[in-house]
Amino acid sequence: SERETNLRKRPGAEPTPPRGAAAPQVAPTSPTVLAEARGLAMHEWVRTRRKAAAVRSVLAALGGMDGRRVLVFASHRLSRYPGLEYFLTRSLDKDVLVPQEAHEFDARELLVSLAEAANGYGVTLHGLYPEAGGDFDLSVLQRTTPQLTGQAMNGRRGIWIDANESDGLHLAVDDTGGVVGLGAENASDALSGAAEDLESYYSLAFPVEGLAAGRPLAVELKVSAPGAAVRTRRTVARRSLADRVADRVVSNLFSRDPASRLSIEARVTSRAPVAKGRVKVAYEVTIPAASLARLPGPAGRTAKIAAFVALLDGGDVTQAAPVRRELEAGEGAPADAAAHFTFAGEAVVAPGSTISIGILDETSQETGFARMEVGPER
Repeated sequence: SERETNLRKRPGAEPTPPRGAAAPQVAPTSPTVLAEARGLAMHEWVRTRRKAAAVRSVLAALGGMDGRRVLVFASHRLSRYPGLEYFLTRSLDKDVLVPQEAHEFDARELLVSLAEAANGYGVTLHGLYPEAGGDFDLSVLQRTTPQLTGQAMNGRRGIWIDANESDGLHLAVDDTGGVVGLGAENASDALSGAAEDLESYYSLAFPVEGLAAGRPLAVELKVSAPGAAVRTRRTVARRSLADRVADRVVSNLFSRDPASRLSIEARVTSRAPVAKGRVKVAYEVTIPAASLARLPGPAGRTAKIAAFVALLDGGDVTQAAPVRRELEAGEGAPADAAAHFTFAGEAVVAPGSTISIGILDETSQETGFARMEVGPER
C-alpha cells in the first residue's frame, strides 16, 4: 500500500515484509511498534470507508435502473480487519486469534451495511480478491475463515492476510446471493457466474406485511429438487425515500444524476481561507417555484423541501443530516416562470473538493440534483 511504501522509505524504518513472509522481529507489546501499527491500520480503515462509500454510490446509481442488476467488485483490500497485517509479527502462535489491537478496526458493521444497501436496491454483489494465494494452497481458506470466527489456525502470515480479505468479502457479498473469487486463477469462474446471473434466473414475488423502512427481513428459499443448490439474497429491505435520495446525492459526487426531475441550480457565492489547506465555502441553490408542489397555508402557498448535502473532500465522502424547510410565497407572489426559492448553506473543505446537493419536494416526492466544484486556490 501507499503507507507501506512510505514506511520503507523512512530512514531507519524496518522494511515491510512481503505477503507470506515473516514480519520484523519486534515485540508486539512495544509501545512504539503498537503506535506505528495503529497509525497504519487507521490509514487502511479510512481507505476502507472510502471504498465502501464508492460502492454505495454505484449501488444507488444501479438501483434506479430496470432489470437484473449485478455489481462485480475487485480490490486489493476490503478487509474484515483493515490493517490486520500491521499487527502480525514473526511469531504467529497457533493459540492466538486476531490480535486484540486489531479489533479496534473491525469493519464488520460497515461491510454488512454494504450487503443491506445492495439488497435494498436489488443488486447482487460479487467480490474478487485476485492477489490471494501466491505461495500456498488456497484450499486452506474455507468459506468462513477459521481464525476470524473463533477457531485458532496456525500458518503463514500470508494465510492470515488472505483469510482477512476472504472474510471481508463474504460479509459484503454472501447475503446478496453473490459469490467470492479468491486468486487470479478463480476470477474467471466468478465472472462467468456473474454473467450467468444476468441471463438465467428466477424472479419470485411474495406479499410482506409490516416491513419497516431500513429494517431487513430475513428470507429463506427452499427447493424440492434433491441436491439442488440455490443462491439468493438472504434479506430484503425497503429503503425509505430519504435514504434513497441520500444515496443518490453521494452517487452525484462521482457522476451527475441523470434522473433529476427538479431543475435546480447551485453555485458557490463566496470562499475564504480558514486554515492551512481549508476554505469556507458559501453556496446557494435556486429552485424554480413552479417546479414545487405548493399547498395553501395561512400566509399563502407553502412548499416543503428537504435538502441533502454530500462532500467529496480530499478523497473522503461525508454527508450532513437532511435540512428541512418550509418555503412560503405570499398570496400576491408572482406565479411566472422566473419566480424561485433559494436554499443557502456553508461548508469547510479543501480546494478541489466537490459538493453535491439534492432537493426533495416532500409533497410531490420529486427530486433534483446539482453539483459544485470548489476550484484550487488561486
